[in-house]
Amino acid sequence: MTRTRGQFGADGERGYALIFSLGVMVVLLTVGLRFLAVIHSRQKTTDNEKKAIQACLLADSAVERAVRDLSENASWNGGYSALPLADGTYSVAVTNRGAGYVMVRAEGAFGGTTRARTACVYTPGGSGQTTIWAHSYGTGLLEWKDKERLIDRTDGENGMYANHKLGEDADQMSLGGFGSDIRSATITKVEIVLSGYTGQSVVDDRLLVQWYLSASAAAGQWLIWPESDLDSHVYSPNTGRMVLDVTDYPPPGGWQWRHFYHGTDLELRFASLKVLLDDGVYLYVDCAGFRVTWQAQ
Repeated sequence: MTRTRGQFGADGERGYALIFSLGVMVVLLTVGLRFLAVIHSRQKTTDNEKKAIQACLLADSAVERAVRDLSENASWNGGYSALPLADGTYSVAVTNRGAGYVMVRAEGAFGGTTRARTACVYTPGGSGQTTIWAHSYGTGLLEWKDKERLIDRTDGENGMYANHKLGEDADQMSLGGFGSDIRSATITKVEIVLSGYTGQSVVDDRLLVQWYLSASAAAGQWLIWPESDLDSHVYSPNTGRMVLDVTDYPPPGGWQWRHFYHGTDLELRFASLKVLLDDGVYLYVDCAGFRVTWQAQ
C-alpha cells in the first residue's frame, strides 16, 4: 500500500512530538532529582546543626558541673569522662591551674558529633586582684589582621599580636569568652586592660572602648584612650598595658562576679576614631580583658 505525502508527514510529526515529550520528561526528572538532592542536603545540614547544638549544650553542662565542684572546693582537680546526659555524653577535666584561676576543658558528644568548650574559672579568695583575659573574638573584624592571635586564654602577654590601622576604615573588634566563678567577694574596682603597642607616634587618632553585656542589653559608654596613653607604648620595645578604670560605668546593679561568667556574653569592644588626617597609626594588640580587684567580706 502506498502512503500519501500527508500521511507520512503526520507520522513524522507524531515522532517529533514523542521525542520532545521524552526530552521534557528527562528535564523534569533531572530537575526533580536535583530538588530532592538539595532537600536531602539541607535536611542533613539541619540535622548536623541540631547535633552540634546539642553537643555544645552538653559541653556547657560539663563546664557548669566543673564550676559547681570548684565552688564547693577550689582545689578540686578531678574530671569526668563520657557521662550520659540527654541522649549524649559529656566529659570535663582540669587542664591548667594558676594563682586564682583554673582552666577546664569540656567536651559534649551527641549523635556522633562532638564540640568542646574551654573555660577559665576564677576562684578568688580573701582579697586580691586578677586579670580576666578574653579568649575569643567576634564581630567587626574585616580590618583586623592576625586576629586569631588575640585568643591567648590565660597566657596573657605572649608576644603575639593582632593589628589594625587606626583611622582607616575604622572597624570594630569584639572580644569575649570571659569566664569566672560566682563568689561572694565584693568587687571594689574594674578596669579594662589592653596589652600592646602602636606602630608610630599618635597625632590625632583615638581608640574607643566599650564593654557590652548582651544578657541585659546594657553597655558601658564609649571611653576614649587619649594619645598620651597610646604614645607611651610606641613600637614593640615599649609594649605595655593600657588601663581604663570603668568601675563607675557598671551594668545595672553594679559589677558582680556573674558578669564575668562565661554564660553572660560579656564583650569588650574596640574601635578607632580619626580626628584629622595627619596619621594612621597601627595598633598591635596582644591581649585584652578586665582587671578585677576584690575585697573579702
